[in-house]
Amino acid sequence: MKVVNKIRDYIISNDIENAYNIIMENEKEYINNSSYWNLRGILCSKIREYNAAINCFKTAIKIDINNYDAWFNILYTYNESGQLLQAALHAGIGLRYITDKELVDDINKKLT
Repeated sequence: MKVVNKIRDYIISNDIENAYNIIMENEKEYINNSSYWNLRGILCSKIREYNAAINCFKTAIKIDINNYDAWFNILYTYNESGQLLQAALHAGIGLRYITDKELVDDINKKLT
């Protein structure tokens, strides 16, 4: 998880180039890691590559359907890209799997 934490830290500090480089260098090792795909999606979203971001979040969710961050991020990205119907659809689906009340409240706020 050291690599995943490093990617997260680069994304937080908005160091897009280093985050991208580490993501690409470690793709094979983390191909089945939901957190890796979620962070990869966040990076894509930051550079406004919304379709790529959405695909990354979908991959994260397929790996771990209970990845709350990926559910929230796919909703946020659909919303940011103007795909409001998809945001609502995925929020509804995600709410079936999410048990974190604060996250459910955040999602409901996004829908209103």
